[in-house]
Amino acid sequence: MAYRNHRNAVSRPSIYQTVTDRIISSLKAGVIPWEKPWKTPRYAGGPFPRNFYTGKPYRGINVLLLWSSEYNSPFWLTFKQAQALKGNVRKGEHGTQIIFYKQLPEYAKKDDEATGEDERMPFVLCHYTVFNVEQCDDLTLPEVSQPAIAPEVDQDELCEGIVAEWENRPALHLNSPTEYRAYYRPSTDSVHMPARNRFVDTPHYYSTFIP
Repeated sequence: MAYRNHRNAVSRPSIYQTVTDRIISSLKAGVIPWEKPWKTPRYAGGPFPRNFYTGKPYRGINVLLLWSSEYNSPFWLTFKQAQALKGNVRKGEHGTQIIFYKQLPEYAKKDDEATGEDERMPFVLCHYTVFNVEQCDDLTLPEVSQPAIAPEVDQDELCEGIVAEWENRPALHLNSPTEYRAYYRPSTDSVHMPARNRFVDTPHYYSTFIP
């Protein structure tokens, strides 16, 4: 019991803080992981992040952590899994930490025999590092169907006026046909957006664009 309590006391705050910092960092950069009101490429299995090696979807807070990344592909895997598929993570790439709970059978506590319950195994919160397939080479990736181009989203005169009068406005990158994220890049003082016709409607476009 002493080991388990010590392990939890040491590991939990740091991992929880990592999760919190990642989400706050994404929000500060203008990335809202759970809201994407524009059309993105469609992969078999849907848009939710999943392990490329096992095919299993990620759950809970890991979905938000992976959605907040800069990558368009929903496929992730570990360094060793990439090697097992005869691929490799490119040199210099930085992984993304996600979390999981691990059972510790060696510290299982058996309940009172009078209760008839099974032994209970404690859990410990752990983390490991994954890489998006866009950070890898020599992997055979599934085909992707590009989203249909919707009718042009109308311009709103009032909103366009706000943009025109935006003081100290950063550089605007609004028309890239291959951009599927909306974010602010501090290093270049620039705003990047999916093309206007990727959005579901005019209000969602401007609510994403205008701070």
